[in-house]
Amino acid sequence: MEPTPPADARVPGRPPPRDRLRQRLRNRLLALGALPGLGHWLLVRGTVLVLAFAALYVANGLVIGWKTAYDVTIGITSPGDKDVSAPLLAWFLSAAGWLAAPALAGAVAGTIVGSAVTDRRQRSVAEALPKEDPA
Repeated sequence: MEPTPPADARVPGRPPPRDRLRQRLRNRLLALGALPGLGHWLLVRGTVLVLAFAALYVANGLVIGWKTAYDVTIGITSPGDKDVSAPLLAWFLSAAGWLAAPALAGAVAGTIVGSAVTDRRQRSVAEALPKEDPA
């Protein structure tokens, strides 16, 4: 007859099952909120904007040609030019080149400057700029 293990002894068993893929992806997405400002912005919002711009650029490159797509993006060639074979698609690329790309660069620069100012501020704005009574 086998001896019975003490009541507080651990019984070997199978490890718990792994989380499902959905739960693991949810945990990863929630963990992004723990990143500091610029890291969070680049991974969450910046990635979506860059992917959308890249998809539009690739679509234009395949349809109107890579050189023409580049020229339309930076404004050398007009999207309504006779050399552009798909002007409607080129108009979207031109708008993205003039609006989305500078906005993305400005948002990154603003986030970096904002975090640098916040890190260096040692006293509140109210202490630095007290309101004076006009007497």
